[in-house]
Amino acid sequence: MDAEDVLEAGAEPEGLGSAEGSTDGAQLVRYVNPAQYAAICQRRLACAAERAAVKDVAPRQITRYKHESRHVLAMKRVRGPNGRFGKEIHAEFPGVAE
Repeated sequence: MDAEDVLEAGAEPEGLGSAEGSTDGAQLVRYVNPAQYAAICQRRLACAAERAAVKDVAPRQITRYKHESRHVLAMKRVRGPNGRFGKEIHAEFPGVAE
């Protein structure tokens, strides 16, 4: 069902119908430009299809770090007894500021 089907089915654009009639308190009347109604219907159908596609996709696995290569390098670094990076690296490279 696309926007042309909606228009061919005899559906009036929102807000272009009669002002009298059954107006639910839950439903708000919105006035739209009749020339833009087809584009509005297409956008609504596209959004509905996208929402349906997102529901079908499995939830994304959350990683604890952003870059795998940086994580691998950090895991190879020397660590002190409390888990912080050790000062042995400064002994290897005396030019590094402490």
